[in-house]
Amino acid sequence: MVRVGTSPRRSRRRSHVGIVVGALVAVLMGSAGHAEGAGTAGPSRAPDPPAMLGATDALGLLDRAVVDPWDIDRALLLPLEGATSTTSGRMPPFRAYVETAGATHDAVVFPAADTPGAVSKLGGDDELIAGPGVLCRIPRRTAGGAAGDLSADLKRAGAPLLDEPQPHAALAERLVLRGRAAGTWFAEATFPVRLLAGDGSELATTHAMADGAWMTTSYVPFHAELHLDGALPERAMLVLERANPSGLARHAGFVLIRLGCG
Repeated sequence: MVRVGTSPRRSRRRSHVGIVVGALVAVLMGSAGHAEGAGTAGPSRAPDPPAMLGATDALGLLDRAVVDPWDIDRALLLPLEGATSTTSGRMPPFRAYVETAGATHDAVVFPAADTPGAVSKLGGDDELIAGPGVLCRIPRRTAGGAAGDLSADLKRAGAPLLDEPQPHAALAERLVLRGRAAGTWFAEATFPVRLLAGDGSELATTHAMADGAWMTTSYVPFHAELHLDGALPERAMLVLERANPSGLARHAGFVLIRLGCG
């Protein structure tokens, strides 16, 4: 008796084996192709690192916001709310609130590489400024207080308000700082304080210490001391930095106070 077919059970078994073998071959061939392609393809581009910002960078931003940063009395630098950099990971635009010679103004400052090609007004009586990295300057007669007073802008941001030293105060070997700042400016009851020379180099650094409970949105008194060695410069820029453990530009904040008479 001659068989002319196979049993259904054996046929199904052979079919299953064929599917498994075919799938294994396909995987092996795909792996080989991937390895071959990996050998010829160029390395993938790493994403841009997040923008970091320090006191010297803040002085550079201020330099683009005003004609001469050494003419200021005080300035506040904050990332522009709701704005994003034109390149992922790059520095966002900053808003500079500046007090100088009895007048105040705002400026929106972009990193030089991210300056928009077409400049447009923000609204109102904005004055366009022709300069790299500056979108516009917004002159103001008042800052929510006395003419030329930046205190209202500082309070809105929870930024430090110094009782001493005042702008243009003389420099000394021992510089005592006293003032108040919102608890949001602190981390672990401190925030950085730096004194920069005219060339941007660091003359001295310390941390301001909260004089009381700092985990609050209210203002908290603080104190700090800076010690200068060697010859005293004619002028310097005091920089109070918002505590920023991440170092990321989008979390930064700076108050700059011009000291010295030079």
